Amino acid sequence: MSGILVHPEAVIGDGFKPAPFAIIDERTSVGDDVTIGSFVHLHPDVLIGDGCVIGDNVTIHKGTSLGARCIVSDGVVLGRRPESGRHSKSDGLGLAGLVVDEGCDIGALVVLMAGTKLGSECRIGDGVVVGERCLLGNGVVVASGAVVESEVTIGARTRIGSGAVLNNAVTLQEDAIIAPLVLTSIDT
Repeated sequence: MSGILVHPEAVIGDGFKPAPFAIIDERTSVGDDVTIGSFVHLHPDVLIGDGCVIGDNVTIHKGTSLGARCIVSDGVVLGRRPESGRHSKSDGLGLAGLVVDEGCDIGALVVLMAGTKLGSECRIGDGVVVGERCLLGNGVVVASGAVVESEVTIGARTRIGSGAVLNNAVTLQEDAIIAPLVLTSIDT
């Protein structure tokens, strides 16, 4: 494991295949047969399940849990906490870590915020942003460029089209289909 930094408190499984210039922080656990690319940073308290493949230039923030057999493409940010500011509903304090269940496929340049949970076998397209405190059921597909804002619930097997925007606090039932470029909102 030359060319990478592994904290002495990290736990690394058998068959680990790291590329150069990765950083693995304290209390992080990496399962068996995991492959990570160059310039990957696993922050403290991260859990990576068996058989995951993580691309280059990926940041996985504190408290994130990635289930077995997940694929994470290049340039992804997982478990980021929102910063408090003029346009933010949250300062990120008190949010649980991101949870990604087994078998998920996350495209390039995706941002998945802390406090969100993805069910198993979800497919997240390139360039998708999912805000904090969202719940995506098993088998959800979110196509490239879609935005899922905070506190959104998406039922199992739902399909979200490219460039669609799901505004804060929207709830979609199971097996729904949202066409490309659709903007959803709730009446208040």
